[in-house]
Amino acid sequence: MDIRTRCDMVSRMRPLISAWHGLPSLVRFMLRHPATGIAVGWALMLTAIWADLGGLGRLLAGSPDGGLATALLAILFAITFGAVGIGVGVMSLPWRDR
Repeated sequence: MDIRTRCDMVSRMRPLISAWHGLPSLVRFMLRHPATGIAVGWALMLTAIWADLGGLGRLLAGSPDGGLATALLAILFAITFGAVGIGVGVMSLPWRDR
């Protein structure tokens, strides 16, 4: 990738970056923490499939509906770990006595 292509990519990203920084801090907080939780959940899901924990990888690979089962598993992991990410973010907020 040459320098001109990189500069074009950066110039196309500027509106997204300015839109992100234009969001209220609470909205950024509530988008960042679930996204982190979902990424961690999917990494754990892929690790469990790759390591074939409990025969999960073989079960998904051998099933005719393995793609559907994997998609459902990914959705459920996203919901669970996204909620955990929100919980961790909220619980880590500074707390002050009144």
